[in-house]
Amino acid sequence: MRLIKEILAFINKHQRFLITAHARPDGDALGSELALALFLKKMGKNVRIVHQNDIPSEYNFLPGRKMVEEISGPVTDSNLDAIFILDSDGLDRLEKLAGYIPLNLPTVNIDHHPSNNHFGVINWADGSMSSVGEMVYRLIKASEVPIDKNIAINLYVSLMTDTGNFCYASTTPSSHLMASDLLRQKINLTQVFQKIYKNLTLKDLALRCDCTGRIRIVAGGKIAYTELTRSMFRKHRTEPRDTQQYFDLIRSIKGVKISLLFRESKNKGEGVKVGIRTEPPINASKLALVYGGGGHYRAAGCTIYKPLREAQKIIVKEAEKFIQGK
Repeated sequence: MRLIKEILAFINKHQRFLITAHARPDGDALGSELALALFLKKMGKNVRIVHQNDIPSEYNFLPGRKMVEEISGPVTDSNLDAIFILDSDGLDRLEKLAGYIPLNLPTVNIDHHPSNNHFGVINWADGSMSSVGEMVYRLIKASEVPIDKNIAINLYVSLMTDTGNFCYASTTPSSHLMASDLLRQKINLTQVFQKIYKNLTLKDLALRCDCTGRIRIVAGGKIAYTELTRSMFRKHRTEPRDTQQYFDLIRSIKGVKISLLFRESKNKGEGVKVGIRTEPPINASKLALVYGGGGHYRAAGCTIYKPLREAQKIIVKEAEKFIQGK
């Protein structure tokens, strides 16, 4: 593939790389970042991974996790040559981090969101891919660097989490072939699953129960939405580790076609984050795009700079239009 050859040539041309991904990174973002970093290090490259202070603790077991720097100010490293930005359809997905990293450096953009706006000097954006992890996997396979167990674990977590344990529509025969290849490295699947999905605290469970109790059903049972507020976080003294698990609860309600999760930002003035999940034939990305967001066909999001209740009215009203086919 031409783009893979371009990226490998780009890697050969540079020595010191910075890697990052979207704010509040999930399993795909972290897994693909760490796999790429370990791959680059095996090629003799210098690598830094940076994020804001928002790394979910359930991913602390990932090989190479200690390489991830959680920063709160500008990166002043003058030795950097190039940047990889993963799993981000636009620089706005980096949020504050976009102002901290040297975006004047040549940047490779690797992403699987159909809404990607091609902000890099090399843009490998492919909405048909199950995960960015699958793209990094293909990149490594095209090189002469073997995939070792540490790289395999990171890639498997990336693939597993972004396909919903191989249940989402993004799962393809290629996804299973990739998993089969990675499992040759004798990954402990039980341990991986338990680390990510079986480590809730009572505080986490209380927050989840509170969120579940706030679910509202409208549009004749076709739209369901709930909320996560700053007061809820203070009350339970925790924040959600993986909002996808909240969506799983909403989407399990019979007849629901659009699931919405409204989450207040930590600080006032930073807007309400709106997560959107849909069932065919409704396109979540098109709904998010109405308000400057984006994402995938079945999973997308946007930010509304209004108070919570007003944001809910705006998005629910728009969602009703999609239910009506307008």
